[in-house]
Amino acid sequence: MKVAQHRSFQRTSLLHKKGSLELSINAIVILILAITMLGLGLGFMKGLFSKTTKQLGEVGEDIKNQMIEQLRTSSAKLTLREEDVNIPRSETKEVYFAIKNVELSQSFGVTATCTKALEGEKLGDLALIIDDAPLDESAVAVGKMIIKIDANAARTTHLCHVCVSRGGGESCNYTKKSFLVTVQ
Repeated sequence: MKVAQHRSFQRTSLLHKKGSLELSINAIVILILAITMLGLGLGFMKGLFSKTTKQLGEVGEDIKNQMIEQLRTSSAKLTLREEDVNIPRSETKEVYFAIKNVELSQSFGVTATCTKALEGEKLGDLALIIDDAPLDESAVAVGKMIIKIDANAARTTHLCHVCVSRGGGESCNYTKKSFLVTVQ
């Protein structure tokens, strides 16, 4: 009789085990569906951001083309995209500039420096990115300044200059343009 009771107990526990196994399978299916939905959502967001980044790159090309056209139709040797730049503290901003060669010289040096500040310390030299290739007569080159503001910078306005010199010197003997950088 004890054997019969033991077998009866085993059958009952098997029924309970099937229920718990069913619950485990449902949990696994739900987990797989959740991971799949998360992957689809992340893929959608990545596609959305990559399209936005591509559009921003196209805007950069439009800015360059507009600056080149502006310099070709004017008598100016140097132009800036912005002459009054506002930057929050601890951020970086890119400002485009364009140089037109109206002389026979094909070599130019470009520097950007902030020389005065209403309050606090001046920013000093700014980073520049421009192609070092020779610039033919009547040709235009577009570059960019990278202005980085420190987190502890005083909220003030800085007077800055872009200086272009013949032959790569520091004398500003070709052209010079002033602009303002306001730290917010």
